[in-house]
Amino acid sequence: MSTTTEMNAYETEVREILGKLQQSERDVIADWLNHQHRLETDQWKGFSNCSVLVSWLLQRGFAISSQNLSTALGNCQTNGKRRIYWKELPKERSEFVAGRRNHSVGETDNQKASVNEREYINGRRNHAAVKPITDQEVMPTPPVDAWKQITESYLKQWRTHGQRATLQAEYDRGIATGKSWREIGAALSRIVKSWQQGR
Repeated sequence: MSTTTEMNAYETEVREILGKLQQSERDVIADWLNHQHRLETDQWKGFSNCSVLVSWLLQRGFAISSQNLSTALGNCQTNGKRRIYWKELPKERSEFVAGRRNHSVGETDNQKASVNEREYINGRRNHAAVKPITDQEVMPTPPVDAWKQITESYLKQWRTHGQRATLQAEYDRGIATGKSWREIGAALSRIVKSWQQGR
């Protein structure tokens, strides 16, 4: 739908809705809209907002008042089927915010980046520092052996020091004889399961 078509459709809709109201109620709506600085009140967006709010009040049988229009705005914004349009606010970037100096004004991206590269600033450690990665520091990660992890988990399943010594001895014996991780894990699992069965 083009902008002129939307404007004509919304304008017609608003004229129909406002035609049902008395002049005093239309004055209340106009006065309330004049006091809304963030709500879009011009062009087709303004017609759409007016239509949504006034029709919400009429559908629920509320009187046309400033307080009820504010209530309608809140309800239509959160639960409405049609969108409420707001004015675009300019992005503020000032040197002072709430009476205090804004230190980020005037800072370029290069200055921010240089701060994050330094490990120490004024004698304190900068935890946001990013260390540059060199080729020497990058080490290829060895492939994960699942049986090695299983074996290490069985080594932690002891309750007494004697059980720990038994598991460690079996582990050391398997490493010394050159057994695979699977064979060592199977041997440790038999020992742990025998403890669990009460043998």
